[in-house]
Amino acid sequence: MQPKILLITGTPTSGKGTFTSLLDDHDDIFAIPAWHDKLLNAHLYIDNIESRGLLQCGKYAHLIEYLHKILANSDWHILRVFAFQQELIFPLNSLKSISIPFNLDFEMLNENILLDLSNIQKNDFTCSKAFYVVIKNLIKSITPEKKIKYFISQGLNGFYDYELFFKKYPNSKAIYLKREPIDWLFSWINRTSGCEINKFKEITLSLKQRQHPSSNFIFNSLNSSSIIEHIQKKYPDRLMIVNFNDVILNTKKTMNNVAEFIKIKKLDTLYTSSILGNKIEAIGTIEDDTEKMMTVEHKKLLKKLIASYFPNDNKNTIRKIIKYILPYGIVRSIQKY
Repeated sequence: MQPKILLITGTPTSGKGTFTSLLDDHDDIFAIPAWHDKLLNAHLYIDNIESRGLLQCGKYAHLIEYLHKILANSDWHILRVFAFQQELIFPLNSLKSISIPFNLDFEMLNENILLDLSNIQKNDFTCSKAFYVVIKNLIKSITPEKKIKYFISQGLNGFYDYELFFKKYPNSKAIYLKREPIDWLFSWINRTSGCEINKFKEITLSLKQRQHPSSNFIFNSLNSSSIIEHIQKKYPDRLMIVNFNDVILNTKKTMNNVAEFIKIKKLDTLYTSSILGNKIEAIGTIEDDTEKMMTVEHKKLLKKLIASYFPNDNKNTIRKIIKYILPYGIVRSIQKY
């Protein structure tokens, strides 16, 4: 049995965490806590492990190594830290966060995962089955027994090979949170700079000159935003694009549309943010409101930055994306367009 995933991706500072918190308390959904965002990405690109023969030496051989490979890029060690701290720290914005009580026996979770993995027949042992074992036990460890229609996995800012995802999980869907480039860039740089204008200028210039550590990250984020409509046209029943401002300012209407897309009941829980059943105040206002905080000087700096990444923003843009973007398999998703 394969899990039914609702993949939440989007540009940086596009409200993925807040959007996930709106879905979290719904009866049909289990939202994987934020430390676990990388697990799905690790799974999508892990098939070559089986070709190395790690499972060819007996039913129980190399089970720990196999589990380690599955979780290697998933920040599993952070889950252990949370388990010891007995609380989740959920950031609401750059200046405010909340602590949520969290109880998890991490050692028992590991033991249950290994036990379930060992019960899978050797000739039927696949990455998808192993991945499902991990998720099933995580759900059991954190939530009461209930039928889950979807579990949410937050994506890494849109860096996904959507064709591969839809192929591996044929019953799953994805939602992309979109925000205007100038707005999410402002929010991201503002958080990084601590709202200090000279630091803002310094970071913007460094990004423009490709000297900032996050230059490739910003470039890839801009690319993913520019091609997502093309992917959505190919998979209209599998991929939904949701606007950041609609989530924040038109919450009820937007979440009702989401409920129709993923075919879940329109419950009142969709309009209120919660994490693991704990209500939080994260909806109804934009904490780092770009309309109030972005000056003319900010806009000029950001427009020049965006222009430096797309000097000729015309029909050749997609060809340039294909030529220059390398990581995360986006190339394979867009080459057919």
